[in-house]
Amino acid sequence: MQFLKRNWIALIIFALSSVYFISMSAPDITWTNVDCDSMHYLSGAENLVVTPSQGAPLYNMFNVIVARIPIGNTFERLCFFTSIFSGITAMLVYLMARRYTKRWWVALLAPLCFVGSAVVLSQATILKQYSLITMISVLSVYLHFIGKNKWKYVTLMCGVGVHHLIILPLCLIFIHDMAKHKKAKTRLVTKKMFLPLLGLLFYIWIPLTNKPPYTMVLGNDFGDYVSYFFRSRNLIGGLAIFTENGLQRLQDGIAILGYSFGACSFLIWYGLWHIKRHKDIE
Repeated sequence: MQFLKRNWIALIIFALSSVYFISMSAPDITWTNVDCDSMHYLSGAENLVVTPSQGAPLYNMFNVIVARIPIGNTFERLCFFTSIFSGITAMLVYLMARRYTKRWWVALLAPLCFVGSAVVLSQATILKQYSLITMISVLSVYLHFIGKNKWKYVTLMCGVGVHHLIILPLCLIFIHDMAKHKKAKTRLVTKKMFLPLLGLLFYIWIPLTNKPPYTMVLGNDFGDYVSYFFRSRNLIGGLAIFTENGLQRLQDGIAILGYSFGACSFLIWYGLWHIKRHKDIE
């Protein structure tokens, strides 16, 4: 009861955000995801095969379990959890903002910006790994905020098994921890800081599931796996700007990000202004 009393707003944010995303998630295979990675992840869940680089092994392991739940169709179940991941992220964003203000309605601006983002909505309603890696990244930063040092590195370890974007929070947390250790005149690097490296073990899943007729790795040599992992070498932040349609992709990316941040920039400015003016930090 004490937990519910202390976190009831955060739980409501999770519930409402999840319902919002689920209401717009893909109920089945549609024209919008026929020609994208969603179909590969669906095949990976149903047939235990490798998905496009860089594999997302932990995400695929989770999908394999979900695909065997005998409720509804597989695609709908997998998209359901994509929406749940984004709902959890919205809750975590609120909890982090709440640490900087005593007023819950000011902290509420943070999840509103997140939920209202076009980029978030586009990824929270389809079968992709970006919703999960975003949740893991935000969770690791939140655990860092509240001093759960071991658990934040365990979370980062899981992120390593999902997507290489985990390198962003990993580097920030690692550098900040080293700075704290230096200030405290203790060991710069501790054993728990190596936990994320264990996430590389998840990639054993790839050679185990690389089987015909759905082979993504064309061969069994080490060089073949290197080629598989670096197949998307032209991608920068998810944008293939060095491909033949790279300029269009870059323009689309700028437009999407500009709209997402532009639409909520006033809310972000107001929240920061309110906190600074009222010195409203817990």
